[in-house]
Amino acid sequence: AVTGINGAGKTTLLRQIIGEERPDSGAVTVSKDVRIGYLSQVPDIVSGRSIYDEVLSVRQDLVDIEKELRALELRMQAQAGSDAAAREIYDRYTALSHRFESGNGYAIRSNVTGILKGLGFREEEFSKQVSVLSGGQKTRLCLGKLLMDAPDILILDEPTNHLDIASVSWLETCLRAWKGAVIIVSHDRFFLDRIVNKVLDIDSGRARLYTGNYTAFAEKKAALRKDRMRAWLNNQAAIRHQ
Repeated sequence: AVTGINGAGKTTLLRQIIGEERPDSGAVTVSKDVRIGYLSQVPDIVSGRSIYDEVLSVRQDLVDIEKELRALELRMQAQAGSDAAAREIYDRYTALSHRFESGNGYAIRSNVTGILKGLGFREEEFSKQVSVLSGGQKTRLCLGKLLMDAPDILILDEPTNHLDIASVSWLETCLRAWKGAVIIVSHDRFFLDRIVNKVLDIDSGRARLYTGNYTAFAEKKAALRKDRMRAWLNNQAAIRHQ
Protein backbone atom coordinates (compact mmCIF):
# COMPACT_ATOMS: atom_id res chain seq x y z
CA ALA A 1 0.00 0.00 0.00
CA VAL A 2 1.03 3.60 -0.62
CA THR A 3 -0.47 5.90 2.02
CA GLY A 4 -0.41 9.61 2.79
CA ILE A 5 -2.72 12.60 3.09
CA ASN A 6 -4.33 14.12 0.00
CA GLY A 7 -1.64 15.95 -1.95
CA ALA A 8 1.22 13.99 -0.38
CA GLY A 9 2.32 12.69 -3.79
CA LYS A 10 0.90 9.16 -3.97
CA THR A 11 -0.42 9.38 -7.53
CA THR A 12 2.69 11.29 -8.63
CA LEU A 13 4.82 8.43 -7.34
CA LEU A 14 2.76 5.90 -9.30
CA ARG A 15 3.04 7.97 -12.48
CA GLN A 16 6.80 8.10 -12.08
CA ILE A 17 6.95 4.31 -11.73
CA ILE A 18 5.05 3.80 -15.01
CA GLY A 19 7.01 6.55 -16.78
CA GLU A 20 4.23 9.14 -17.22
CA GLU A 21 6.21 11.64 -15.13
CA ARG A 22 9.94 12.12 -14.60
CA PRO A 23 11.39 12.41 -11.11
CA ASP A 24 13.21 15.65 -10.25
CA SER A 25 16.20 13.52 -9.22
CA GLY A 26 17.13 9.87 -8.98
CA ALA A 27 15.96 7.14 -11.33
CA VAL A 28 13.18 4.61 -11.69
CA THR A 29 14.61 1.16 -12.42
CA VAL A 30 12.47 -1.78 -13.51
CA SER A 31 13.75 -5.26 -14.25
CA LYS A 32 14.01 -6.21 -17.91
CA ASP A 33 10.89 -7.75 -19.49
CA VAL A 34 8.71 -6.89 -16.48
CA ARG A 35 5.21 -5.80 -17.53
CA ILE A 36 3.44 -3.10 -15.53
CA GLY A 37 -0.33 -2.57 -15.48
CA TYR A 38 -1.77 0.69 -14.16
CA LEU A 39 -5.32 1.61 -13.13
CA SER A 40 -5.77 5.38 -12.86
CA GLN A 41 -8.50 7.14 -10.91
CA VAL A 42 -9.84 8.65 -14.15
CA PRO A 43 -10.31 5.98 -16.85
CA ASP A 44 -9.12 6.89 -20.34
CA ILE A 45 -10.82 4.40 -22.63
CA VAL A 46 -12.36 5.03 -26.04
CA SER A 47 -13.70 1.99 -27.88
CA GLY A 48 -16.40 0.90 -30.27
CA ARG A 49 -16.39 -2.64 -28.85
CA SER A 50 -18.78 -4.27 -26.43
CA ILE A 51 -17.81 -4.74 -22.77
CA TYR A 52 -17.10 -8.44 -23.35
CA ASP A 53 -15.07 -7.92 -26.54
CA GLU A 54 -13.07 -5.11 -24.93
CA VAL A 55 -11.82 -7.39 -22.15
CA LEU A 56 -11.32 -10.28 -24.57
CA SER A 57 -9.19 -8.01 -26.80
CA VAL A 58 -6.51 -8.00 -24.10
CA ARG A 59 -5.66 -11.52 -25.26
CA GLN A 60 -6.11 -10.82 -28.96
CA ASP A 61 -3.01 -12.90 -29.59
CA LEU A 62 -4.83 -16.00 -28.38
CA VAL A 63 -8.03 -15.06 -30.23
CA ASP A 64 -6.03 -14.79 -33.46
CA ILE A 65 -4.33 -18.13 -32.83
CA GLU A 66 -7.71 -19.75 -32.21
CA LYS A 67 -9.04 -18.42 -35.52
CA GLU A 68 -6.00 -19.73 -37.38
CA LEU A 69 -6.34 -23.13 -35.71
CA ARG A 70 -9.95 -23.43 -36.89
CA ALA A 71 -8.87 -22.43 -40.42
CA LEU A 72 -6.04 -24.99 -40.39
CA GLU A 73 -8.44 -27.69 -39.25
CA LEU A 74 -10.60 -27.04 -42.30
CA ARG A 75 -7.54 -27.13 -44.56
CA MET A 76 -6.37 -30.42 -43.04
CA GLN A 77 -9.78 -31.95 -43.69
CA ALA A 78 -9.62 -30.86 -47.31
CA GLN A 79 -5.93 -31.77 -47.75
CA ALA A 80 -5.82 -35.54 -47.97
CA GLY A 81 -2.61 -37.54 -48.18
CA SER A 82 0.83 -36.99 -46.69
CA ASP A 83 2.47 -34.67 -49.17
CA ALA A 84 4.69 -31.75 -48.19
CA ALA A 85 1.84 -29.22 -48.15
CA ALA A 86 -0.19 -31.34 -45.72
CA ARG A 87 2.88 -31.81 -43.54
CA GLU A 88 3.48 -28.06 -43.45
CA ILE A 89 -0.12 -27.45 -42.36
CA TYR A 90 0.17 -30.10 -39.66
CA ASP A 91 3.45 -28.66 -38.31
CA ARG A 92 1.94 -25.18 -38.19
CA TYR A 93 -1.13 -26.54 -36.42
CA THR A 94 1.00 -28.35 -33.83
CA ALA A 95 3.10 -25.27 -33.07
CA LEU A 96 0.05 -23.03 -32.72
CA SER A 97 -1.75 -25.58 -30.54
CA HIS A 98 1.19 -25.60 -28.16
CA ARG A 99 1.23 -21.80 -27.95
CA PHE A 100 -2.53 -21.69 -27.46
CA GLU A 101 -2.48 -24.26 -24.68
CA SER A 102 0.54 -22.77 -22.89
CA GLY A 103 -1.20 -19.38 -22.93
CA ASN A 104 -4.27 -20.94 -21.30
CA GLY A 105 -6.22 -20.18 -24.44
CA TYR A 106 -8.96 -22.71 -23.75
CA ALA A 107 -9.97 -20.74 -20.65
CA ILE A 108 -9.89 -17.16 -22.00
CA ARG A 109 -13.65 -16.84 -22.54
CA SER A 110 -14.54 -18.30 -19.16
CA ASN A 111 -11.95 -15.97 -17.60
CA VAL A 112 -13.56 -12.94 -19.27
CA THR A 113 -16.97 -13.98 -17.98
CA GLY A 114 -15.65 -14.62 -14.47
CA ILE A 115 -13.84 -11.27 -14.29
CA LEU A 116 -16.81 -9.25 -15.57
CA LYS A 117 -19.25 -10.94 -13.21
CA GLY A 118 -16.80 -10.55 -10.33
CA LEU A 119 -16.64 -6.80 -10.99
CA GLY A 120 -20.41 -6.48 -10.91
CA PHE A 121 -21.36 -6.61 -14.59
CA ARG A 122 -24.48 -8.64 -15.31
CA GLU A 123 -24.37 -11.07 -18.21
CA GLU A 124 -27.02 -9.12 -20.11
CA GLU A 125 -24.67 -6.11 -19.98
CA PHE A 126 -21.80 -7.90 -21.72
CA SER A 127 -22.98 -6.70 -25.15
CA LYS A 128 -23.31 -3.06 -24.05
CA GLN A 129 -21.04 -0.67 -25.95
CA VAL A 130 -18.09 0.83 -24.06
CA SER A 131 -18.95 4.28 -25.42
CA VAL A 132 -22.20 4.46 -23.39
CA LEU A 133 -20.70 3.40 -20.05
CA SER A 134 -20.53 5.73 -17.05
CA GLY A 135 -17.20 6.76 -15.53
CA GLY A 136 -17.56 4.20 -12.77
CA GLN A 137 -18.37 1.43 -15.22
CA LYS A 138 -15.35 2.37 -17.34
CA THR A 139 -13.14 2.19 -14.26
CA ARG A 140 -14.43 -1.32 -13.53
CA LEU A 141 -13.89 -2.26 -17.18
CA CYS A 142 -10.28 -0.98 -17.09
CA LEU A 143 -9.69 -2.99 -13.93
CA GLY A 144 -11.11 -6.06 -15.66
CA LYS A 145 -8.73 -5.60 -18.60
CA LEU A 146 -5.76 -5.38 -16.23
CA LEU A 147 -6.80 -8.54 -14.40
CA MET A 148 -7.20 -10.31 -17.74
CA ASP A 149 -3.75 -9.16 -18.86
CA ALA A 150 -2.13 -10.33 -15.58
CA PRO A 151 0.95 -8.04 -15.60
CA ASP A 152 3.98 -8.71 -13.38
CA ILE A 153 3.36 -5.50 -11.42
CA LEU A 154 -0.22 -4.37 -10.89
CA ILE A 155 -0.60 -0.71 -9.82
CA LEU A 156 -4.06 0.30 -8.62
CA ASP A 157 -5.05 3.87 -7.76
CA GLU A 158 -8.27 3.74 -5.68
CA PRO A 159 -9.52 0.44 -7.18
CA THR A 160 -12.55 0.09 -4.86
CA ASN A 161 -14.08 3.50 -5.59
CA HIS A 162 -16.82 2.17 -7.89
CA LEU A 163 -17.23 -1.37 -6.54
CA ASP A 164 -20.05 -2.73 -4.41
CA ILE A 165 -19.36 -4.91 -1.35
CA ALA A 166 -19.58 -8.18 -3.30
CA SER A 167 -17.15 -6.91 -5.98
CA VAL A 168 -14.69 -5.65 -3.35
CA SER A 169 -14.75 -9.08 -1.70
CA TRP A 170 -14.16 -10.75 -5.08
CA LEU A 171 -11.25 -8.39 -5.83
CA GLU A 172 -9.70 -9.12 -2.43
CA THR A 173 -9.74 -12.85 -3.19
CA CYS A 174 -8.26 -12.19 -6.64
CA LEU A 175 -5.43 -10.00 -5.32
CA ARG A 176 -4.54 -12.34 -2.47
CA ALA A 177 -3.94 -15.06 -5.07
CA TRP A 178 -2.04 -12.70 -7.41
CA LYS A 179 1.32 -14.17 -8.46
CA GLY A 180 2.97 -10.83 -9.19
CA ALA A 181 3.47 -7.65 -7.18
CA VAL A 182 0.60 -5.31 -6.34
CA ILE A 183 0.90 -1.62 -5.44
CA ILE A 184 -2.30 -0.05 -4.13
CA VAL A 185 -3.39 3.48 -3.24
CA SER A 186 -6.67 3.34 -1.35
CA HIS A 187 -8.56 5.15 1.42
CA ASP A 188 -10.32 1.87 2.29
CA ARG A 189 -8.29 0.76 5.31
CA PHE A 190 -10.30 -2.45 5.72
CA PHE A 191 -9.51 -3.42 2.12
CA LEU A 192 -5.81 -2.69 2.68
CA ASP A 193 -5.82 -4.66 5.93
CA ARG A 194 -6.92 -7.78 4.10
CA ILE A 195 -4.55 -7.39 1.12
CA VAL A 196 -1.22 -5.73 1.85
CA ASN A 197 1.85 -6.89 3.75
CA LYS A 198 3.90 -3.70 3.37
CA VAL A 199 2.97 -0.02 3.63
CA LEU A 200 4.94 2.85 2.07
CA ASP A 201 3.89 6.01 3.90
CA ILE A 202 4.57 9.39 2.28
CA ASP A 203 4.74 12.13 4.90
CA SER A 204 6.15 15.65 4.45
CA GLY A 205 8.02 14.73 1.28
CA ARG A 206 9.63 11.62 2.74
CA ALA A 207 8.71 7.94 2.38
CA ARG A 208 9.03 5.34 5.11
CA LEU A 209 8.41 1.60 4.59
CA TYR A 210 6.56 -0.41 7.22
CA THR A 211 6.14 -4.20 7.31
CA GLY A 212 2.66 -5.55 7.99
CA ASN A 213 -0.90 -4.61 7.05
CA TYR A 214 -2.56 -1.21 7.45
CA THR A 215 -3.46 -1.68 11.13
CA ALA A 216 0.11 -2.67 11.99
CA PHE A 217 1.38 0.39 10.10
CA ALA A 218 -1.07 2.72 11.88
CA GLU A 219 0.03 1.43 15.28
CA LYS A 220 3.73 1.78 14.44
CA LYS A 221 3.25 5.27 13.03
CA ALA A 222 1.24 6.36 16.09
CA ALA A 223 4.02 5.11 18.35
CA LEU A 224 6.62 6.89 16.22
CA ARG A 225 4.60 10.12 16.29
CA LYS A 226 4.30 9.83 20.07
CA ASP A 227 8.08 9.39 20.41
CA ARG A 228 8.67 12.41 18.15
CA MET A 229 6.24 14.52 20.15
CA ARG A 230 7.91 13.50 23.40
CA ALA A 231 11.32 14.40 21.97
CA TRP A 232 9.99 17.76 20.76
CA LEU A 233 8.47 18.57 24.18
CA ASN A 234 11.71 17.65 25.90
CA ASN A 235 13.59 19.88 23.46
CA GLN A 236 11.21 22.79 24.10
CA ALA A 237 11.65 22.31 27.84
CA ALA A 238 15.41 22.39 27.44
CA ILE A 239 15.19 25.58 25.38
CA ARG A 240 13.04 27.28 28.01
CA HIS A 241 15.41 26.15 30.76
CA GLN A 242 18.45 27.51 28.94
